Amino acid sequence: MSSSLIISKFEDLSDDILMDIFDLLYPSVYIYHSFFNLNQRLNKIINDSRLLISLDLCHSINPSNFAYHCQIMLPNMSKQLISLRLSNEQKLYEQIKIFLLHIRLGNFHALRQLSLIQITFDQLRRILVDILSLNKLVRLDIDMFDGSGTSLNELSLIANTLLSKSNSIK
Repeated sequence: MSSSLIISKFEDLSDDILMDIFDLLYPSVYIYHSFFNLNQRLNKIINDSRLLISLDLCHSINPSNFAYHCQIMLPNMSKQLISLRLSNEQKLYEQIKIFLLHIRLGNFHALRQLSLIQITFDQLRRILVDILSLNKLVRLDIDMFDGSGTSLNELSLIANTLLSKSNSIK
């Protein structure tokens, strides 16, 4: 009786099984680092709108990696990104500033949660229209810091604009 050895490869798995595997990978950024641009089939699965992505880019990411995320990865996630967390807390560079140079926040139509940590008044003012255009946004966390002495009137104006334009934001 001869036994034959069957060798399987990762790529032999069905699209649905690969999607389930990708759903389990956290943080989601590892999916792109590990599998993006290996072949067209994997790219198609990674960019499928059913694969929902949450990104917390606040910790353990250096400026060059962050720029890569903004230029290469994030534009491909416009239909999948449901949660995004950015921060200016890192003293070496300002994530939100770099993000705004490369990305238009309003392109992320699936975004449900947005956290902006240590955002400046000017940065918030620049993206206010984009925030208001995010129809699926249900949670907005803003931790604001501005060393320039932003007036209470300016802050009140932004808060009132956010509250009046979107009843769905918590």
